Amino acid sequence: MLRDGLSFPDAVNYVANMAGVDISTDRVVRKYEFIYEINKYVTEFYQAQLAKTPVALDYLHTTRGYTDDTIKKFRLGYANTSINKILLEKYRTGRTSC
Repeated sequence: MLRDGLSFPDAVNYVANMAGVDISTDRVVRKYEFIYEINKYVTEFYQAQLAKTPVALDYLHTTRGYTDDTIKKFRLGYANTSINKILLEKYRTGRTSC
């Protein structure tokens, strides 16, 4: 398919259509969008917990030598046992805000 100027995914779709094979990606896309949303929610949740926990921030600054820019760039967060229970409960009940 290189000679037709098609990318690999386009070439796969082209060949599948020629063979009469349905390779619909809607279900796969929805699955990955769901996983992405969960990861985004969890990341934001733990980042918010770090911002509310001076001891954890102090540890990252003084012991690990991380700057605020580093913490933000790598999207670091903070979790403890009780926070994990709260997050799990929010996920089970379908609430979407921290």
